[in-house]
Amino acid sequence: MAEVSVSQFMIVGRIVILQIGGELAVDNCGEVQQGLARALAVHDPPRLVVDLSELSSSDSYGLAALMGADRHARETNGRMLVAGATDLVRVELRRRGLDEVLTLRRTVSEAIVELRMFSPDG
Repeated sequence: MAEVSVSQFMIVGRIVILQIGGELAVDNCGEVQQGLARALAVHDPPRLVVDLSELSSSDSYGLAALMGADRHARETNGRMLVAGATDLVRVELRRRGLDEVLTLRRTVSEAIVELRMFSPDG
């Protein structure tokens, strides 16, 4: 069974950061979906950075969970940025065309700056 870790913390500015690490696969995708749902529900509209810097791999189920979270954020007038994806994960996103759908940033800091510009109240 693949091991995944999901941890959430907030920073000043009403931005939620959710870090996903390990191997994201069909057998642990539910845990990640729950973490994403909780993170998206913290603020209305949601502003979420998904930190993938500790993620070593993801199958199509894991990538679908990210797509669903991104869609939810957009539908509720929020934003979700994906930050810190390793080269291996970036290749997988690119191979599936998801680098054109998800908003990818190199670092969490870069994503935070962008989200603050998106909603300067925070």
